[in-house]
Amino acid sequence: MYKNYSISICLCTYNGKKFISELLNSIFRQTLLPDEIIVCDDNSSDNTLEIIYSQAILHKNIKWKIFRNTENKGWKINFHSAISKAEGDLIFLCDQDDIWDENKIKVMASYWNEDILVLTCNVTQFFPNKKIPVIRYSVNNTFDIDKIENKFDLLYCKRPGCSFCISNKIVTLYNSSWKHNFAHDRLLWMLAFLKGGLYKINYNGVLYRRHGDNASYINYQKFSKTKRRVYFENINLSREYIESILKTNDDNYINEKDLIHIKMLDKFLQLRKSLYKTHNIILIFLLILQLKYYYSFKDFIVDIINIFIFDF
Repeated sequence: MYKNYSISICLCTYNGKKFISELLNSIFRQTLLPDEIIVCDDNSSDNTLEIIYSQAILHKNIKWKIFRNTENKGWKINFHSAISKAEGDLIFLCDQDDIWDENKIKVMASYWNEDILVLTCNVTQFFPNKKIPVIRYSVNNTFDIDKIENKFDLLYCKRPGCSFCISNKIVTLYNSSWKHNFAHDRLLWMLAFLKGGLYKINYNGVLYRRHGDNASYINYQKFSKTKRRVYFENINLSREYIESILKTNDDNYINEKDLIHIKMLDKFLQLRKSLYKTHNIILIFLLILQLKYYYSFKDFIVDIINIFIFDF
């Protein structure tokens, strides 16, 4: 049952005038309203902030913290800044163009327990130019809570940040592990997993809008040099996540079993990196022995295509 947690929403915006009102209205319709909304705007050139200020005046029952960057810093820095400013017991992460189910806050707060550090809900993907939404993950709300503990789920963040509710207990560790090029949701996912506090609820809480303007949107349907570089950079970035987490393991929260697995993941990423750099066919056979570490077999095939068709 619901406990009296204080609730924060971290909303990051950039030129979001087209959808921001729809998102805010879905928050104001919540059956359990937040205590505070932190807005970090990344120097929008449209009237996004004017819309937000006008809504803040109308909804004075909510504490508003509104910040505007003097220059564009990018969504990774912007979300990190917003999370660092949140004071609630539970912190909901929010994109500017989604639509929340009216019970999202109440449901996730009601099913919260003290073992949870990050709780993710299901999302429904939809595209503005398509009439039929694309359902992702579950269709039916059973409200089952499941711990995510399959060791192969560590490296791949399988829910978008807009589905996250995080405990303020993890923020200090997150801040000490974060680097300027780290995605907030991926780092939070990995930290919560390693501390045994990553959970998912079988509940569809967000209409997740997908379009070419999404910060994380990349069309992988076609191969190109650019996407090859994205894959290669993601390998390097994954290694940085692992190294950063290992460096902040001061309280030995990573158990020996997980530590061994992390080191195996690091070796897997080193192999992929070497393959991209050297085109050594022998490494392909070594990677075949480690297929279990790929998110899917398709990603292995993409590696092969990228390496032998495209060059830097």
